[in-house]
Amino acid sequence: RRRSDPLRLFPGIHLPHATVTVTLTPEWSFSHIYPIVDAKALNDRKQAITWSVSADSDGTLVEKDTGRELSYLFWEALSNPAAPQSPPSTPLHEMRDGFGEHFNLSSPVPQPDTHTAVILPFTDLLPYLDRVLKMLSLHMSARNDFIIYWLPALSNKPFIAFCFLPQAAYEHAAEWNVKPKPNVETRMFMLFKAVPAEGAETWAGARARAEEVDWAHVVGVELEAFRPASFRVLEWRSCEPRGFRRMRGYLHSMSSLAYVCHGM
Repeated sequence: RRRSDPLRLFPGIHLPHATVTVTLTPEWSFSHIYPIVDAKALNDRKQAITWSVSADSDGTLVEKDTGRELSYLFWEALSNPAAPQSPPSTPLHEMRDGFGEHFNLSSPVPQPDTHTAVILPFTDLLPYLDRVLKMLSLHMSARNDFIIYWLPALSNKPFIAFCFLPQAAYEHAAEWNVKPKPNVETRMFMLFKAVPAEGAETWAGARARAEEVDWAHVVGVELEAFRPASFRVLEWRSCEPRGFRRMRGYLHSMSSLAYVCHGM
């Protein structure tokens, strides 16, 4: 399951007009969108959608065409395994920590040899995740929403292996464009998989590095993201590859996973 989670707009003052565009690589295609807008087919086999909204200081969105109040925007996508892998816009060797080579758009799975992958027993996972999400500039409500949403999947097995993508690697799959342009854009995408107890031995290196990985550096979180006066976009996403071809996406204005905000 691939899920794109909320993008929240907190402009600090009333923002009369903003647009949010999401463009998917040919390996993915939109399946459901809310509010409904047309998914446009581009010449390079990509798809794009654009919402036009106003945003209040409390995060409430209003769709420009209908006047409908919204707490978030939603999109869902399916992977297209038969689609040829499109080359990344950023060369793999230039992506932070070289992680791009591990990111297969049709079937993204963390592996034991992924040098930023971590594995933890479920009993240690949730407090670790909370610390990491805070390090990635997510506030308390966002951290809670993220963990609670994924809790049923995270508790499936005694061990969970996971990693966070560098923003350049994720941007290759799902580009976005927010106008007016924020000061800082931070995108977080966590890949994870359940690991049975009998398979945990092959992940020994990943277990040892749990306290060594600098996730802010891996993802590319800028110091500006923590400054209250910044106009910033913070988005988080997750993917549990279990044979599903679906990715859900929420561009949220009121709760958890991605934010456009002033003064938070």
